[in-house]
Amino acid sequence: MIKKIIKIYQKILYYSGFTEFLKIINKNKTRILMYHSIEGPNFLPKNLVVSKKKFEKQLIYLKKNYNIISYKQFIAGKTGVLLTFDDGFMDNYRNAYPILKKHNVPAMFFLLGKTDTINWLHKLYYLYKKKGTDIINNFNALTNNNFKALYECVDYLKYKTTYQNKIITKLGDVDINNLYLTQKEIKNMSNLIEFGYHTKNHTVAKLTPEIELKSNYNSFAYPFGEEKSYNKNTIKILKKYYKCAFCTTEGFYSKNKFKIERISITNINIPEFASIVEGSNFFINNLYKKLRFQR
Repeated sequence: MIKKIIKIYQKILYYSGFTEFLKIINKNKTRILMYHSIEGPNFLPKNLVVSKKKFEKQLIYLKKNYNIISYKQFIAGKTGVLLTFDDGFMDNYRNAYPILKKHNVPAMFFLLGKTDTINWLHKLYYLYKKKGTDIINNFNALTNNNFKALYECVDYLKYKTTYQNKIITKLGDVDINNLYLTQKEIKNMSNLIEFGYHTKNHTVAKLTPEIELKSNYNSFAYPFGEEKSYNKNTIKILKKYYKCAFCTTEGFYSKNKFKIERISITNINIPEFASIVEGSNFFINNLYKKLRFQR
């Protein structure tokens, strides 16, 4: 019900012309869009997957209405829209890259360090798709919890790094190959795509040893990216190796290079997409806070 209300609200903003007004007042804001998968593995949560058709429509809209910039241009201080993809799924090469190449749109892909085996998070997604709620019941039995949804299991386990793999192994076997990009695909895309790091095994940054935070790349994306997933010490370490770090806090870029906000993009049509990219959610949230403060 809430999702339907939000969609209606976004369509009203789009067709009323209000998003055009927002575009004017936010014209100097840099937007960093966050994607994960373009028609990728069928076991991923729906909010992480965008269809090829909708992704191409989104690109066409962006090219028409914004200045799309590369990571190098972003670091140099240029204003515009930067596209980012987390987790380095193989579909980024098979499905996203051909569309990006067709429209000559640069992007930034954040890669995992260990790609020969599936990590704990994606194992959990896979097992849930395969076995359904039995996985949640078994998870509760192993961890002495009473969770009702998959996201609760993820939220619990992501901060239990010492036995993530132990729990997942007890839940079942995973037989899947070619899930992530290899050096072959990375090399083939390097004329248009730039690459950053996303930890070795998709672990919460503040709980990850320094040796597993460093890489040969110069940009970093926090796994999960919420504020509690990193701290001052994490940022101190990252500054040794990287020029910047991207989180998942929703918003326009506020100039803090180690807490770079992003806008999460899902499988949505242009009216909703335009409203989100043009800041309607931030505008309404900020207005609500101001009105609430003045009461």
